[in-house]
Amino acid sequence: GNHVETGGVGSGDHTAITCTRNCIDEACSSTQTLNNLTSSLNLSQILTTCLEGDDKCEQVTALAEFLEQNPDDLEFVQIAAEAICEGIFSFDYLIQLYNGMTKKCQATKVIKFLSETDSFITNYTKTHFNGSNNHDLEISNINIDPSLDANAFTLPPSGMIFNSETLVYVVYDNNYLDNATDLSIIMTTAHEFIHVHLIHLYVSGNLLSTYPNYTELNLVFQAFQNNPNGTTSEALNDAMHSVYNDFLPKIIDSVYKYAINNNIEGVDEEYCSKLVLGAHQNTDIFQSLTTTQQTQYSIITVNEEEGNENAKGATCNQ
Repeated sequence: GNHVETGGVGSGDHTAITCTRNCIDEACSSTQTLNNLTSSLNLSQILTTCLEGDDKCEQVTALAEFLEQNPDDLEFVQIAAEAICEGIFSFDYLIQLYNGMTKKCQATKVIKFLSETDSFITNYTKTHFNGSNNHDLEISNINIDPSLDANAFTLPPSGMIFNSETLVYVVYDNNYLDNATDLSIIMTTAHEFIHVHLIHLYVSGNLLSTYPNYTELNLVFQAFQNNPNGTTSEALNDAMHSVYNDFLPKIIDSVYKYAINNNIEGVDEEYCSKLVLGAHQNTDIFQSLTTTQQTQYSIITVNEEEGNENAKGATCNQ
C-alpha cells in the first residue's frame, strides 16, 4: 500500500551546477551552443526561440554541458529545457532533484510529472518548492524496511522549520521502483506531495486558515514538533492519512492528467480513479465501495504496482 512514515531529517548537501564559461563571452553569446543543443534535443521552434533569449544563456550552456557529459539522459534534458523556458525551475534545481535518485528513468518520470502536469498538487509544489526560496524538496530512493510496508515516505524538514539548511524528503523504495509502472509511481508521488502540501501549510502557519476543520491534525503536528519521536511520528502519519478522503479527487486528477499528457493507451479518468482508490483503502470513499468494487480496484492498483501484463502503464524495464 501507499503507506507513509514521517520523521525528522537533517540537512542535505547540494552542489549547484553553474556555468563553467563566462556567459557573456563568445562561446555562449554565439549561437553554436544553442544550435548543438537544439539538434541534439530536436527542440521545437518555439522552444529554440525561447532559449535564444539572453537571460537563458547560462542555463543553455549548463544544459549543453550536462548533455555532453550524460548523453543517455536526453529525456531529462528535454524536460529541463521546457521547464526552463516556462520559467518553472532553474536547471540547478532540476539537477538537484534528478541527482537525488540513483534510478534515473524513474527520476525522469517524477520530474516530468512535476514539471508538465497542470494540477492542484503539482502547481502547489511548483509554487512553493522551486529552488527560489528556502522551501527545499529532494527526492531519493533507498531500500525501505519491508516491515514498514511502504512504497515511499515523506520526511518533514528538521525541527519543522524551513531554512537554507532544511529539506522535505520524498523517499521511494528501490524494489517498488524496479517493478512499478509510471502510473503507479506518479500516483505514489501525488500521494507524497499531499504530505508535502500539509507539512508546508503547517510550517508556514497556514494549515487552519486553509483547512479550518483540521484542528486535530494541527494538534498532532504541534505534538510532533515539540517532541519528535517514534510515537508522535506514527501519530502524525495516521493523522495526515485521516484527511486523505479530501484529497483523493486531486490525486485522481493528477494521475489522469499525466496519463493524457503521455498518451497512455486505454487509461481514462475512471481507470485512474479505480487505481487511486484501490491504493487508499483506509479512506471512507474506499470503505463505502461494494466488496466486488474493492476487489476490482485493488487488483488494478496491484497490477500497476507490480508492472505485470495487466498493467496499462509502462515500467522502466520496458
